[in-house]
Amino acid sequence: MFAIHDQLLPMTNQLKQENQKVVIVIASDGVPNEVDAVYSAMSLLQKLPILLLIRLCTDDERAIHFYKTLELDFQKVDIEILDDFEAEAEEVVTMNPWMNYAMPIQRAREWGFRHPLLATLRERPLTHEELRDFCAMLFGVNDASNLPHPKQAWDLFSHDIEALQERESRQWNPIHKSTRKWIDMMVLAKTYGGKGEKTKLKRGKKLRKARARIAEVIAGCLVHGQKMEAEKIENVGILI
Repeated sequence: MFAIHDQLLPMTNQLKQENQKVVIVIASDGVPNEVDAVYSAMSLLQKLPILLLIRLCTDDERAIHFYKTLELDFQKVDIEILDDFEAEAEEVVTMNPWMNYAMPIQRAREWGFRHPLLATLRERPLTHEELRDFCAMLFGVNDASNLPHPKQAWDLFSHDIEALQERESRQWNPIHKSTRKWIDMMVLAKTYGGKGEKTKLKRGKKLRKARARIAEVIAGCLVHGQKMEAEKIENVGILI
């Protein structure tokens, strides 16, 4: 870490002028052997324009406590602590269950890609405005305002996101242990679609149940070689 400081020091003025930061990635499997040396190096590095990304490769509570304490002790330094893939996905799904936190996002973060909403995903549910900004970032829409606002025009927003998803390949979902789309549109609609969308989803659920019931009745008649009686058809029709 001292060597990194010595390399970056001559670049400091240029980095500040260009409003840039250097990403320093530390992959750690435990508490450092020389804690005092780490603190001494951090005292020097905190004066430089850096992002310190700490990739935790362990579940050791002592190591987790050490790096979280380091983050508190050096608040002038932009520090991000990144857990393993599945642990990060679980945190995201707890707050934003519509999201498939797939490996490309984890890899981008591991190598220093920053977007404020990536951290927010783990901390709380996104607002409607943040949802639009996040989808723009995720699907490569240069200007988020080109997407309809999900609170003001949910149907249009939902349609556009569906269309954008169709251009993307399915990604491994570490929670469901299968490949899924980036966004679960059903869960997204329940969360952000408002009362009208929830009513539509309930009607759709009832309709699917009715169709399933009709299919069961028809299948039963075919198995027994019988024709559907008019009364049975009428009773099934009432379900719709």
